[in-house]
Amino acid sequence: MLRDYVEEDIIDFARKNPQIVLYVTPHNKFSNPRIVAEFLNGTKRSVQLSKLDREEVSSQVELLRTQSGNEVVRLRKSQHTDFPSIQGAWHPFINKPTNLNITEFPSNEPTFAHPKTKTWDVLDKHQVEEHLREVIKQKESGS
Repeated sequence: MLRDYVEEDIIDFARKNPQIVLYVTPHNKFSNPRIVAEFLNGTKRSVQLSKLDREEVSSQVELLRTQSGNEVVRLRKSQHTDFPSIQGAWHPFINKPTNLNITEFPSNEPTFAHPKTKTWDVLDKHQVEEHLREVIKQKESGS
């Protein structure tokens, strides 16, 4: 039941997730109960909770937690071909390193583009410092 989730679970959820604000509106004879999530960018999303059990409410709140608050943008190309590439369609995640899929963020290891290979790689602190020194030298010699 929704009441069980609100009385027992929502306080723990709010403590673990300070990045999202949840407002729970009660049921009255003119409206159904709902949860409104307010994100850091100022947008709000609302989910109707009528006739949902505790697990379904928990999954809806978890869905709101994992969203950014930004509008969902459909990626479309401005051109069309009758013979698409056999290499597959391009998407914005095509050249991202697969080790980022299993990384827990925020991470202590920064991700930077490797200057020689132009691919994304996880670099240690010394490699990052070396790369930054090279960039500074290039900018100073170019000016």
